[in-house]
Amino acid sequence: MAEARNDGGVTKFYIIWFSQILSLFGSNMTTFGLGVWVVQQTGSATEYGLTVLFSLVPVSLTAPIAGSIIDRVDRRLVMVISDSLSGLNTLVVLLLLTTGNLQLWNIYFAAVANAVFSTFQGPAYQASISLLLPKSMYGRAAGLLQLGEALALLVASPIAGLLLAIIALPGIMILDLTTLTFSLVILYFIRLPRPNSFNGNGAAHNEPRRSVISDFIFGLRYILRWPGFLGMTLYVAVFLQILFGFAQILIFPMVLSFTSEEVFGFVVGAIGIGALVGGILMAAWGGPKRRARGIFIFSIPYGLAMILGGLAPDPRLVALAGFILAIAHAMITGCNRAIWQVKIAPEVQGRVFTLRLLIAVGAQAVGVALAGPLADRVFEPLMAVQIRLNNPTLLSPILIQQGPLADSVGSIIGAGAGRGYALMFIALGVLVLIFNVIALLNPRVRRLDIEIPDAVPDDDPLSAPAVT
Repeated sequence: MAEARNDGGVTKFYIIWFSQILSLFGSNMTTFGLGVWVVQQTGSATEYGLTVLFSLVPVSLTAPIAGSIIDRVDRRLVMVISDSLSGLNTLVVLLLLTTGNLQLWNIYFAAVANAVFSTFQGPAYQASISLLLPKSMYGRAAGLLQLGEALALLVASPIAGLLLAIIALPGIMILDLTTLTFSLVILYFIRLPRPNSFNGNGAAHNEPRRSVISDFIFGLRYILRWPGFLGMTLYVAVFLQILFGFAQILIFPMVLSFTSEEVFGFVVGAIGIGALVGGILMAAWGGPKRRARGIFIFSIPYGLAMILGGLAPDPRLVALAGFILAIAHAMITGCNRAIWQVKIAPEVQGRVFTLRLLIAVGAQAVGVALAGPLADRVFEPLMAVQIRLNNPTLLSPILIQQGPLADSVGSIIGAGAGRGYALMFIALGVLVLIFNVIALLNPRVRRLDIEIPDAVPDDDPLSAPAVT
């Protein structure tokens, strides 16, 4: 059996996975520390929000180029170069910080640069999994990726908050560079096999690649040739990612409208633990055999959790909803990743995975851009209640303005500041359930696991020479 699919490949996967968790942990600590720096320097949440936007937009511009390159060259080399440039970017910011020359535009530029590097690194990392593991482990591998991301996110922020008081931001960035160096050393010594050039799902993979544009069109046609793939992409990568962008923006103002920052930290912790539990579950189980069905099954608690979170201004209820939603999100993401891993031929995964990344991030950016205006201009006014207080000529406060739904819907979920956000969460949850039914009614999407052939047979490993 080839090295790509034997125990040596599995061992290599676990080593790389562990090193990537450490690197991600360091990166998340630096991101947290720089976010605190931006808020302290500017006192503006808008300025901080721009760093999020600058980390999303470059993906749309670089994803087609990244996909073409990942399928042309050694994927390990792509990961090494991307991580090295990311480390250099962090080092430059560290030098500017320690010399007192760091400015806000430097943070924006660094966010753009890191987004570009991650557009290469992430898909190259995921495309390498097919070269190391047997198909039966793809579901568990997807769960391990979810587990690593959740663990790094859950642990990095509170530790970074503690370390800021001990070693300050420069110390945190040095730790980030240390974990990155460890990851680079691991990648330097571990060899990854190259994928063979074979037809997989019937596509002509042996055709010469003429340009980045033709490679991008190839990846697009690869998805469009299967109606089930297209439908699932629209459902998961577009619809659910747009909702994720909405939730990412709405959770802060909704919870903080009725509780303190300390209690909000409890809510965020519950969401992080849910993501961790979901990653562990997916890694241990591997997900259902019919992964498309698994996506639809876990979309039900996903939508119900959104509805639950908006029913009452109670942080315990929101924490429970966030916990359930995070588990469901981890399972949906894990099943979706495993489907792409199994159905896409290894030698074209770079082009197809970066196209998936472009669609997902673009959809998330749409959600981020629309959430604020819709919430502030539509949903919050619907639930608004304004009362005139402290008027000495009045025996009691009087109502001076009320939203159209404050009496009806407000009698159920409450009215006033923040309840428009809650109503929006409920509406989003209902949409999840409706679109879940619509997707299930499409036989091409529902039978995706059966109708689209696997790219690699169960017992036929890739015979790929190791890359030196």
